[in-house]
Amino acid sequence: MATAQTEFQTRTTIRAPRSVIRRFKIFQTARCLVVLALEMQAVAVGWQVYENHQAPLDLGLVGLAQFLPGIVLFLLAGTSPTFSTAAKS
Repeated sequence: MATAQTEFQTRTTIRAPRSVIRRFKIFQTARCLVVLALEMQAVAVGWQVYENHQAPLDLGLVGLAQFLPGIVLFLLAGTSPTFSTAAKS
């Protein structure tokens, strides 16, 4: 029983090297900055369209144009593994 406790303790105390943690932090920071930049770009495009046209419908169409490709590709990507798995069977 003492070996089981020792084995459990060694499993829980394994740590990642500092270089891995540092690279992960850099990756997460870069990812957050990319998301922030994309949001800023979407707001800037919407702002420019509204400044030029003063029409809420145009602003809505710009939002739809930014949103729709992601949803369509999301649905296609979700169904393609189903069809490829069924074709292999």
